[in-house]
Amino acid sequence: MDGDGEQPGAGPARQLLPQRLARLARRATAVFALGALTVFLIKYDTRWVPVGMNTIDAVPGGSWVVVDRWCTGMRVGSDVFIETPHGELVSRVEALAAESVRIRNPSAASTWGDSRVFGPLPIEDVVGTIVVVFAPEGASRGR
Repeated sequence: MDGDGEQPGAGPARQLLPQRLARLARRATAVFALGALTVFLIKYDTRWVPVGMNTIDAVPGGSWVVVDRWCTGMRVGSDVFIETPHGELVSRVEALAAESVRIRNPSAASTWGDSRVFGPLPIEDVVGTIVVVFAPEGASRGR
């Protein structure tokens, strides 16, 4: 013990405590951010809607969209990217069954086929559900 009754070295360690907590908080934040980014990259993907695709008015051609690859929460009314006999297409789920999905293009001006043309599709053909739409500048979006 030194003259003031404290053990040697106790003062500086207490002064460094906020710095240690700050360092620990920065490391925890970095680990959390890396984990969140990893989950995002595994679960989500981004895609461009081909220019000229007019199947859904709310998702105009040329839009950049975020899709959920796991199709979490897919239901009737969900907008999806799906593989069809006419190629990959953006459409809306009209009906869901255990093994199949029926799609219908809600746009009256659509020139692309849907389940009225080629029937129900295997549910495995759904590439992902559309989560966020970034429409091109000047595109009209309505839902």
